[in-house]
Amino acid sequence: MSRKSNNRKYRSGLMTASVLAMGMALSGLAVAQDVALDAIVIDGNIRIEEATILSYAGIAPGGTITAGQANDALRRLQDTGLFETVDLRLEGNTVFIELQEYPTINEISIEGNDLLDDDALSALLTSQPRRVYSPAIAEADAQAIVDAYRQTGRLSATVTPQIIRRSDNRVDLAFVVKEGPLIKISSITFNGNERYSDSALRRAISSRVSNWWAFFATSDKYDEARLDYDVRLLRQFYLARGYADVDVSRAQGGLLPDRRGFAVSFVLNEGIRYKVGSISIDSQIENVDVDALRQNFDFGDDGWYDVRALEQGLFEITNDLGALGYAFVNIEPEVITNPDTQTLDIQVRIGKAQKNFIERIEIVNNVRTLDSVIRREFELVEGDAFNQ
Repeated sequence: MSRKSNNRKYRSGLMTASVLAMGMALSGLAVAQDVALDAIVIDGNIRIEEATILSYAGIAPGGTITAGQANDALRRLQDTGLFETVDLRLEGNTVFIELQEYPTINEISIEGNDLLDDDALSALLTSQPRRVYSPAIAEADAQAIVDAYRQTGRLSATVTPQIIRRSDNRVDLAFVVKEGPLIKISSITFNGNERYSDSALRRAISSRVSNWWAFFATSDKYDEARLDYDVRLLRQFYLARGYADVDVSRAQGGLLPDRRGFAVSFVLNEGIRYKVGSISIDSQIENVDVDALRQNFDFGDDGWYDVRALEQGLFEITNDLGALGYAFVNIEPEVITNPDTQTLDIQVRIGKAQKNFIERIEIVNNVRTLDSVIRREFELVEGDAFNQ
């Protein structure tokens, strides 16, 4: 799709509908408030049928037209995005509509890109060859390319859509890329952390400060998605250490004054550290030993809340219920904090469920071994209750 060239001369890709100050020679209508409309003459359309144009304009011969209606008709034609220029004028009792359709895209190329290849960038484009060129779509495509560069740390990248006129109302569309310098993270700071040091929190996240000797590192590039992931990692860090009310947000950083690096700052509210108080299980499945299920939770000898222990306990409960034949069970935990006592209670609700039975066992892709031989190794057969 792409063809590189150093001597191309481009015109700006953002064609403007030259309507000549809403340009339309409607002065006659400004005087004649209500004009009988005998005929409508359309000139300049190639691909678009006259009936379609009249439908967009919302006018038809045989009626009357005012200056306001003519302005509305012109605006509706402009808003279709199908025409590069539109002119509407009244001569006597005839409305003349002269227009130029947007050209068809002949070829699309991407110029100036070294970091990201043509195939990766072309996949982001909505503009396609043999489709009608649209300045708005071209600008949106340029922004999509810019966003792709920002994810690689090129925050100053710019992309300009430009066109080359061809015969038969066709254009070549080129996206001219200026990648700009790679901007890496120069500093990572934390505000509001009292229990854990900055160095401990830096080890908990995936982003890293740029170092001159780390030539091939990727974790020091400024990446919005990675920083959002870092927020989750910080929350997980505190939730695993008893801080059930922790709140982590990323303050908006910015480029350093010399534009050679990016400063990232995380704002934390650590909250209180909690120990686990009571653990209760409410099961809507009858004949389930909730005391046995409660034993699946292990928060250690010190009893500090750990979200990982909670998740592991819920996983074990799911397995235990699966072993009893309940393959699909809704289990909802609720953590209730008590700041005054610095303890929290855990309530687990097990929804209604019914036992699942095995209707059919299928064995596939066995070429050399018979089904019956494989089935001899199973403890389950059709008709048995499901046992995970």
